[in-house]
Amino acid sequence: MYENILFEKKDGVAYLTLNRPDRLNALNSAVLKELDDALAAIDGDAEIRVLVVRGAGEKALAAGADITEMQSMEAEAGMAFGAFGQKVFAKIEALRQPSIAMIPGFALGGGCELALACDIRIASEKARFGQPEVGLGITAGRRGRPRPPGGIRRPPAPAPSGGQGRGLPAALLGQHDRCRRGPAHRPRRQDRPPRCPCR
Repeated sequence: MYENILFEKKDGVAYLTLNRPDRLNALNSAVLKELDDALAAIDGDAEIRVLVVRGAGEKALAAGADITEMQSMEAEAGMAFGAFGQKVFAKIEALRQPSIAMIPGFALGGGCELALACDIRIASEKARFGQPEVGLGITAGRRGRPRPPGGIRRPPAPAPSGGQGRGLPAALLGQHDRCRRGPAHRPRRQDRPPRCPCR
């Protein structure tokens, strides 16, 4: 039925598996379209009580967007790609069934945002989360931020100067080495040097 994902229903549980292990389950247009179709079927199935999202193989849930596909996109196509990804992840947030992300390894970029769109995240000791795009001054393309129960019902806030997405978890924003606890660094003002909040 699908080429890039696996969809299985067993004992009231729907399993959606990103099935591109050779590309670390990178998210491309075809994957997102198949996810969109499968989520519509899950939402309308009264027998399904919970959704489990996982990645094929043991290395990643998803290593972000498929850069190979994105390299050939013009600006308008890239924006449409990001907007469609937001729509798909919003569908996960809005599902009537609870959703669980199983994270065996990498969950980077869009893969991290996919995990954040789920209600529950179960990560192995080898799991690695990250939003590498913020280091390039690019905001997360698919609303990467912690999501409260019931999802976010407001449009994404603009990113502050410096390119770091507002509301991202502290672990993703790059804290000072001594800041193992406490808030992440706030975006620095132009007239003030950065200061570690735990000093």
